[in-house]
Amino acid sequence: MKTPSKKGLYKDVPAVAYHAWEALSVSRTKTADRSVLHYRYEQTHPKERTAAMALGAGTHFSTLEPDLFDATYVRAPKFDMRTNKGKEAAAQFALDNEGKERLTGSDYDLCLAMRDACWSHPIAREFLSGEGINEASALWKDTATGLRCKARPDRITMFGGYYHVVDLKTTKDASRSAFARQIANLKYHWQAAHYLDGLCAIEPAPRAFTFIAVENTPPHAVAIYTMDENDIDQGRAELAKVVAAIAAAERSNEWPGYPAEVTEISLPGWAQRSPEYE
Repeated sequence: MKTPSKKGLYKDVPAVAYHAWEALSVSRTKTADRSVLHYRYEQTHPKERTAAMALGAGTHFSTLEPDLFDATYVRAPKFDMRTNKGKEAAAQFALDNEGKERLTGSDYDLCLAMRDACWSHPIAREFLSGEGINEASALWKDTATGLRCKARPDRITMFGGYYHVVDLKTTKDASRSAFARQIANLKYHWQAAHYLDGLCAIEPAPRAFTFIAVENTPPHAVAIYTMDENDIDQGRAELAKVVAAIAAAERSNEWPGYPAEVTEISLPGWAQRSPEYE
């Protein structure tokens, strides 16, 4: 599927087709925050799918589309490829499960455990069930730079009288303080600004950005957080600078990395010697 010519929220677009759209995603902006040279390299050298990516996709699918999970994913056994019997069994398994995504036994079980934890949580279940749109693909144009942008929210649903953009995140620690650090480190506030602004460009409406955070180790505790408006504004301001740098590089076809001049560097604050050592 080619990149659509008009802005909109497109349903039933396969993930592979969405990722092929020629538009700016928030994940790419995070790379550009390092430098537009890194952004350009990632743009021209797509990452190969890893086991971690497969687990993430499986977790999202099992939680957001639990009724379709078994038809899409399969628990792959281990085969002894050193023997003819093992090779024959592997070939038959591939034939029997053609078109399905494979997960290792441990990853398959982990997907189901996190899914069950989310659906067992009373508030998470409300966000996940009922009317809503899962994995719709949004396309719009950034008004400041003219760049086409895209996003693929996990879910958009009504809760408490207004729309929520629901984002499922796996984490080691879903406690408030630990997840707040994850938000800062992984720039989830950029994601919130990108998604909300994109949806508003398509159809203006008040929306909240809400996380379902599920721990990826037992007991798979779940927490629900709504992104603070001030932090979204901060993400919006930080993101705007990076998008402007990408737009400038696109226009000039120049992709600088780090500064060319010699610059002074200092230890970070936490590593600097305290007065007690003076």
